[in-house]
Amino acid sequence: MDQLQRLASHFGLPVVEDAAQAMGEEINTRKLGTLGDVGFFSLGRGKAFSTVEGGVILTDRDDIALQLSIALETLPDYTPLETAALICRAVSIVVLQRPSFFWLPRSLPFLKLGETIYDPDFPMRKMSPFQAGLAMNWKAKLERFRSTRRQNVAWCKSVVSSLRVRHYCEENGAGYSLLRFPLSIDDTVARNALLVRGKERGLGIMPSYPDSVDGIEELRGFDGRACEEAKRLAHTLVSVPVHPLVSKRDKALIHELLGEVLGEGH
Repeated sequence: MDQLQRLASHFGLPVVEDAAQAMGEEINTRKLGTLGDVGFFSLGRGKAFSTVEGGVILTDRDDIALQLSIALETLPDYTPLETAALICRAVSIVVLQRPSFFWLPRSLPFLKLGETIYDPDFPMRKMSPFQAGLAMNWKAKLERFRSTRRQNVAWCKSVVSSLRVRHYCEENGAGYSLLRFPLSIDDTVARNALLVRGKERGLGIMPSYPDSVDGIEELRGFDGRACEEAKRLAHTLVSVPVHPLVSKRDKALIHELLGEVLGEGH
Protein backbone atom coordinates (compact mmCIF):
# COMPACT_ATOMS: atom_id res chain seq x y z
CA MET A 1 0.00 0.00 0.00
CA ASP A 2 2.86 2.41 0.78
CA GLN A 3 4.35 1.84 -2.68
CA LEU A 4 0.95 2.36 -4.27
CA GLN A 5 0.44 5.63 -2.40
CA ARG A 6 3.85 6.90 -3.46
CA LEU A 7 3.08 6.06 -7.08
CA ALA A 8 -0.39 7.65 -6.92
CA SER A 9 0.85 10.80 -5.19
CA HIS A 10 3.37 11.28 -7.99
CA PHE A 11 0.42 11.75 -10.33
CA GLY A 12 -1.71 13.64 -7.80
CA LEU A 13 -4.18 10.76 -7.40
CA PRO A 14 -5.83 9.70 -4.11
CA VAL A 15 -5.81 6.02 -3.14
CA VAL A 16 -9.28 4.71 -2.28
CA GLU A 17 -9.25 1.59 -0.09
CA ASP A 18 -12.21 -0.75 -0.44
CA ALA A 19 -12.55 -2.28 3.04
CA ALA A 20 -16.29 -2.85 2.66
CA GLN A 21 -16.34 -6.20 4.47
CA ALA A 22 -13.26 -5.76 6.67
CA MET A 23 -14.43 -3.48 9.48
CA GLY A 24 -12.32 -4.13 12.59
CA GLU A 25 -9.64 -6.17 10.78
CA GLU A 26 -5.98 -5.21 10.57
CA ILE A 27 -2.73 -6.12 8.84
CA ASN A 28 0.65 -5.62 10.50
CA THR A 29 -1.14 -3.78 13.37
CA ARG A 30 -2.67 -1.27 10.91
CA LYS A 31 -6.46 -1.11 10.66
CA LEU A 32 -7.90 -1.95 7.26
CA GLY A 33 -9.79 1.01 5.88
CA THR A 34 -7.15 3.45 7.14
CA LEU A 35 -4.32 2.52 4.76
CA GLY A 36 -5.31 4.71 1.80
CA ASP A 37 -6.17 8.39 1.46
CA VAL A 38 -9.83 7.38 1.64
CA GLY A 39 -11.32 4.16 2.96
CA PHE A 40 -14.84 2.88 3.32
CA PHE A 41 -16.82 0.18 5.11
CA SER A 42 -20.21 -1.19 4.17
CA LEU A 43 -22.95 -1.33 6.80
CA GLY A 44 -25.28 -3.34 4.55
CA ARG A 45 -26.77 -6.75 5.23
CA GLY A 46 -24.27 -9.56 5.67
CA LYS A 47 -21.34 -7.30 6.47
CA ALA A 48 -19.03 -7.28 9.50
CA PHE A 49 -21.28 -4.73 11.21
CA SER A 50 -24.69 -3.85 9.82
CA THR A 51 -27.20 -1.04 10.15
CA VAL A 52 -29.30 -2.60 7.35
CA GLU A 53 -27.79 -0.34 4.69
CA GLY A 54 -25.32 2.50 4.34
CA GLY A 55 -21.63 2.79 5.04
CA VAL A 56 -18.74 4.68 6.61
CA ILE A 57 -16.16 6.83 4.80
CA LEU A 58 -12.77 7.52 6.39
CA THR A 59 -10.05 9.96 5.41
CA ASP A 60 -7.06 11.65 7.02
CA ARG A 61 -6.84 14.34 4.34
CA ASP A 62 -8.44 17.66 5.23
CA ASP A 63 -9.16 18.59 1.59
CA ILE A 64 -11.07 15.36 0.96
CA ALA A 65 -12.85 15.61 4.33
CA LEU A 66 -14.09 19.08 3.41
CA GLN A 67 -15.53 17.91 0.09
CA LEU A 68 -17.16 14.90 1.79
CA SER A 69 -18.73 17.13 4.46
CA ILE A 70 -20.21 19.43 1.81
CA ALA A 71 -21.62 16.46 -0.11
CA LEU A 72 -23.10 14.87 3.03
CA GLU A 73 -24.91 18.08 3.98
CA THR A 74 -26.84 17.96 0.71
CA LEU A 75 -28.22 14.45 1.32
CA PRO A 76 -31.92 14.09 2.22
CA ASP A 77 -33.15 12.46 5.43
CA TYR A 78 -35.09 9.21 5.50
CA THR A 79 -38.84 9.76 5.33
CA PRO A 80 -41.04 8.14 8.01
CA LEU A 81 -42.14 5.53 5.46
CA GLU A 82 -38.55 4.74 4.51
CA THR A 83 -37.62 4.42 8.19
CA ALA A 84 -40.49 1.99 8.74
CA ALA A 85 -39.22 -0.06 5.79
CA LEU A 86 -35.74 -0.09 7.35
CA ILE A 87 -37.14 -1.46 10.61
CA CYS A 88 -38.96 -4.24 8.77
CA ARG A 89 -35.82 -5.13 6.82
CA ALA A 90 -33.75 -5.21 10.03
CA VAL A 91 -36.14 -7.73 11.60
CA SER A 92 -36.22 -9.88 8.48
CA ILE A 93 -32.42 -9.91 8.20
CA VAL A 94 -32.02 -11.16 11.78
CA VAL A 95 -34.47 -14.00 11.10
CA LEU A 96 -33.57 -14.95 7.52
CA GLN A 97 -29.78 -14.80 7.91
CA ARG A 98 -29.90 -17.96 10.00
CA PRO A 99 -28.82 -20.90 7.78
CA SER A 100 -31.96 -22.88 8.55
CA PHE A 101 -34.12 -20.05 7.14
CA PHE A 102 -31.85 -19.06 4.27
CA TRP A 103 -33.90 -21.07 1.76
CA LEU A 104 -36.59 -18.39 1.88
CA PRO A 105 -34.60 -15.34 0.67
CA ARG A 106 -32.84 -17.57 -1.88
CA SER A 107 -36.25 -18.49 -3.31
CA LEU A 108 -37.17 -14.81 -3.87
CA PRO A 109 -35.61 -13.71 -7.19
CA PHE A 110 -36.21 -9.98 -6.57
CA LEU A 111 -33.66 -10.06 -3.71
CA LYS A 112 -30.98 -10.91 -6.32
CA LEU A 113 -28.84 -12.85 -3.84
CA GLY A 114 -25.47 -13.84 -5.26
CA GLU A 115 -25.71 -11.41 -8.17
CA THR A 116 -23.05 -8.83 -8.91
CA ILE A 117 -24.95 -5.60 -9.50
CA TYR A 118 -23.08 -2.54 -10.73
CA ASP A 119 -25.29 0.45 -10.02
CA PRO A 120 -23.59 3.86 -9.78
CA ASP A 121 -26.96 5.60 -9.27
CA PHE A 122 -28.02 4.06 -5.95
CA PRO A 123 -29.99 6.45 -3.68
CA MET A 124 -28.17 8.09 -0.76
CA ARG A 125 -29.59 9.32 2.55
CA LYS A 126 -28.25 10.66 5.82
CA MET A 127 -28.09 8.01 8.53
CA SER A 128 -31.46 7.68 10.24
CA PRO A 129 -31.98 7.81 14.04
CA PHE A 130 -33.03 4.15 13.88
CA GLN A 131 -29.70 3.19 12.30
CA ALA A 132 -27.83 5.32 14.82
CA GLY A 133 -29.59 3.32 17.52
CA LEU A 134 -28.50 0.05 15.91
CA ALA A 135 -24.93 1.35 15.91
CA MET A 136 -24.89 2.20 19.65
CA ASN A 137 -21.89 0.61 21.43
CA TRP A 138 -20.60 -0.40 18.01
CA LYS A 139 -17.06 -1.09 19.18
CA ALA A 140 -18.16 -3.65 21.79
CA LYS A 141 -20.67 -5.21 19.40
CA LEU A 142 -18.11 -5.44 16.60
CA GLU A 143 -15.54 -7.11 18.85
CA ARG A 144 -18.14 -9.58 20.12
CA PHE A 145 -19.13 -10.46 16.55
CA ARG A 146 -15.47 -10.80 15.54
CA SER A 147 -14.74 -13.11 18.46
CA THR A 148 -17.58 -15.47 17.50
CA ARG A 149 -16.56 -15.41 13.84
CA ARG A 150 -12.93 -16.21 14.73
CA GLN A 151 -14.11 -19.25 16.68
CA ASN A 152 -16.26 -20.38 13.76
CA VAL A 153 -13.40 -19.87 11.29
CA ALA A 154 -11.12 -22.02 13.46
CA TRP A 155 -13.85 -24.68 13.55
CA CYS A 156 -14.28 -24.63 9.77
CA LYS A 157 -10.52 -24.85 9.18
CA SER A 158 -10.34 -27.94 11.36
CA VAL A 159 -13.30 -29.53 9.57
CA VAL A 160 -11.92 -29.09 6.03
CA SER A 161 -8.29 -29.93 6.88
CA SER A 162 -8.78 -33.61 5.91
CA LEU A 163 -11.13 -33.08 2.96
CA ARG A 164 -10.59 -32.88 -0.80
CA VAL A 165 -10.84 -29.12 -0.88
CA ARG A 166 -8.67 -26.01 -0.75
CA HIS A 167 -9.22 -22.98 1.44
CA TYR A 168 -7.53 -19.58 1.44
CA CYS A 169 -6.93 -18.94 5.12
CA GLU A 170 -3.24 -19.00 5.88
CA GLU A 171 -1.95 -21.40 8.52
CA ASN A 172 -1.56 -18.47 10.91
CA GLY A 173 -4.95 -17.12 9.88
CA ALA A 174 -6.95 -18.58 12.73
CA GLY A 175 -7.58 -15.04 13.88
CA TYR A 176 -9.50 -14.12 10.75
CA SER A 177 -13.08 -13.14 11.53
CA LEU A 178 -14.70 -13.97 8.21
CA LEU A 179 -18.43 -13.91 7.61
CA ARG A 180 -18.24 -16.77 5.11
CA PHE A 181 -15.46 -19.33 4.79
CA PRO A 182 -14.34 -19.73 1.14
CA LEU A 183 -13.58 -23.17 -0.29
CA SER A 184 -12.28 -23.99 -3.76
CA ILE A 185 -13.61 -27.26 -5.23
CA ASP A 186 -12.21 -28.25 -8.63
CA ASP A 187 -14.49 -31.29 -8.93
CA THR A 188 -17.59 -29.84 -10.61
CA VAL A 189 -19.77 -32.82 -9.67
CA ALA A 190 -18.79 -32.59 -6.00
CA ARG A 191 -19.23 -28.80 -5.98
CA ASN A 192 -22.73 -29.05 -7.47
CA ALA A 193 -23.65 -31.82 -5.06
CA LEU A 194 -22.53 -29.72 -2.10
CA LEU A 195 -24.57 -26.73 -3.27
CA VAL A 196 -27.71 -28.76 -4.07
CA ARG A 197 -27.69 -30.78 -0.85
CA GLY A 198 -26.75 -27.72 1.20
CA LYS A 199 -29.76 -25.88 -0.24
CA GLU A 200 -32.05 -28.86 0.41
CA ARG A 201 -30.92 -29.00 4.03
CA GLY A 202 -31.03 -25.24 4.58
CA LEU A 203 -27.35 -24.83 5.46
CA GLY A 204 -26.61 -21.52 3.73
CA ILE A 205 -23.76 -22.93 1.59
CA MET A 206 -23.54 -20.79 -1.54
CA PRO A 207 -21.49 -20.12 -4.66
CA SER A 208 -19.45 -16.97 -4.10
CA TYR A 209 -19.50 -15.06 -7.40
CA PRO A 210 -21.42 -15.60 -10.64
CA ASP A 211 -18.47 -14.45 -12.77
CA SER A 212 -15.20 -12.49 -12.79
CA VAL A 213 -15.12 -8.68 -12.86
CA ASP A 214 -14.70 -8.57 -16.64
CA GLY A 215 -18.02 -10.44 -16.89
CA ILE A 216 -20.00 -7.53 -15.40
CA GLU A 217 -21.99 -6.03 -18.25
CA GLU A 218 -21.33 -2.42 -17.25
CA LEU A 219 -17.56 -3.07 -17.17
CA ARG A 220 -17.31 -4.74 -20.56
CA GLY A 221 -14.81 -2.09 -21.64
CA PHE A 222 -12.24 -3.59 -19.29
CA ASP A 223 -9.38 -2.67 -21.61
CA GLY A 224 -9.96 -5.88 -23.52
CA ARG A 225 -8.43 -7.99 -20.75
CA ALA A 226 -9.74 -11.40 -19.73
CA CYS A 227 -9.44 -12.35 -16.05
CA GLU A 228 -8.96 -16.06 -16.62
CA GLU A 229 -7.84 -17.01 -13.11
CA ALA A 230 -10.64 -14.97 -11.54
CA LYS A 231 -13.13 -16.65 -13.88
CA ARG A 232 -11.82 -20.09 -12.85
CA LEU A 233 -12.21 -19.19 -9.18
CA ALA A 234 -15.75 -17.93 -9.77
CA HIS A 235 -16.65 -21.42 -10.97
CA THR A 236 -14.86 -23.34 -8.20
CA LEU A 237 -15.51 -21.25 -5.07
CA VAL A 238 -18.25 -21.96 -2.56
CA SER A 239 -18.66 -20.36 0.84
CA VAL A 240 -19.75 -21.76 4.20
CA PRO A 241 -21.45 -19.42 6.72
CA VAL A 242 -19.37 -18.69 9.83
CA HIS A 243 -21.21 -15.58 11.06
CA PRO A 244 -22.54 -15.32 14.65
CA LEU A 245 -26.01 -16.66 13.76
CA VAL A 246 -24.63 -20.10 12.85
CA SER A 247 -25.78 -22.47 15.62
CA LYS A 248 -24.18 -25.65 16.98
CA ARG A 249 -26.82 -27.63 15.11
CA ASP A 250 -25.97 -25.81 11.87
CA LYS A 251 -22.28 -26.57 12.35
CA ALA A 252 -22.96 -30.25 13.01
CA LEU A 253 -25.06 -30.52 9.82
CA ILE A 254 -22.47 -28.61 7.74
CA HIS A 255 -19.70 -30.86 9.10
CA GLU A 256 -21.73 -33.94 8.16
CA LEU A 257 -22.44 -32.71 4.63
CA LEU A 258 -18.85 -31.68 3.92
CA GLY A 259 -17.62 -35.11 4.94
CA GLU A 260 -20.40 -36.77 2.93
CA VAL A 261 -19.50 -34.96 -0.30
CA LEU A 262 -15.78 -34.19 0.03
CA GLY A 263 -14.45 -36.92 2.32
CA GLU A 264 -11.98 -39.53 1.12
CA GLY A 265 -13.67 -42.17 -1.00
CA HIS A 266 -16.46 -39.87 -2.21
